[in-house]
Amino acid sequence: MKASDNTAAMIEVFDLVKHYRASDGSIVRAVDGVSFAVAPGEMVGLLGANGAGKTTTLRVLATLLKPTAGTARVAGCDVRTDPLGVRRQLGYMSATTGVPDRLSAREIMRSYGRLHGMDEEPLAGRVNHLVDALGLADFADRPAGRLSSGQRQRVSLARAMVHDPPALVLDEPTTALDVVGARDLLRLLDGLRGDGR
Repeated sequence: MKASDNTAAMIEVFDLVKHYRASDGSIVRAVDGVSFAVAPGEMVGLLGANGAGKTTTLRVLATLLKPTAGTARVAGCDVRTDPLGVRRQLGYMSATTGVPDRLSAREIMRSYGRLHGMDEEPLAGRVNHLVDALGLADFADRPAGRLSSGQRQRVSLARAMVHDPPALVLDEPTTALDVVGARDLLRLLDGLRGDGR
C-alpha cells in the first residue's frame, strides 16, 4: 500500500478489525474494516462520533491492543510481528494525561528516553530541546502532580517525542490546553511536518 504514488506510507492500516467481548457475552465491533495510509510529513485527523473506534484504532497502532484482524504498520514495522520496532518508530500520546505525579517533566522524559535505549548525552540534549520547543521551562523541574491539566498535557507530548520518532500518534492532543497552548502545539506539529514527520 502506498500513501501516494511516489512515497511509501509512514503509517499503513488495511482492513483493521478490533472486536471485544462484552460482559454479557456479546461481541462489540469497536473497529470494523478501517483502512488508511499516512505519508511522511502528512498530518491526518480521525473524525467520528463517540464510540466510533478512533481511540481503539490509535491504541492498535501504538501496540497497546492487538488487532482481531487486518494489518497495521508504522514505518514498515508490523504491529503484530514487530511491536518493538513499531514503538521505536512511533510516539504515542493518549487522550488522558497519565504522567507520574511525583516526577518532574525532565525526569519523565529522561525515564522514557532510557526505556527507548537512548544514551545519556543525546538524551540530555533532546530533553533540553523539548523543554524549549514545548514551552516547559517554567515548570520542567516541578513535580507533575503540581501542574495544571494543560501543563500535564505538554509533558505527555514531550514524553511521546523524547526518542525522536519519525511518526507521532496523538489522541485528542489539544484536550486541556488553553487557546494559546493549542495554537502553539499546532505550530509545533506543523514544524515537525515540515521535517517530514
